[in-house]
Amino acid sequence: MDYAAVCANAVLGVRVDDTECDDADENYFGDDSSAAGYAAAGLASGTLGAAMWYYLSVRNRVVAPALGERVLNGSYAAPYLTPDGRIPVIDRAGSVAFRGGILTKSTVLRGGLGWRHHGGHS
Repeated sequence: MDYAAVCANAVLGVRVDDTECDDADENYFGDDSSAAGYAAAGLASGTLGAAMWYYLSVRNRVVAPALGERVLNGSYAAPYLTPDGRIPVIDRAGSVAFRGGILTKSTVLRGGLGWRHHGGHS
């Protein structure tokens, strides 16, 4: 896996429950500065909510925000290639603990069924 996605209210820039992204576009390719406008326009027209997927690289050990915290160090734009030119593997919906924390391949939840650290004792 290369990226984990959290659901964010793009107008406010904060993480929200992943269920708010059930109908969100997974393939937004604009830049982050236009994401809030994109979400606001969707809200105004009634076609979209303010929630959008926010992509965080598990390669860079970024800190995922907890629910209600500002999203940082990622992008609303869907990654279409990894730095080495591969099509990325992306986990969405339930892959990041609600309390946030440092993201690595071993701290991302599998299948959204619960958090399990993949090192040490289980």
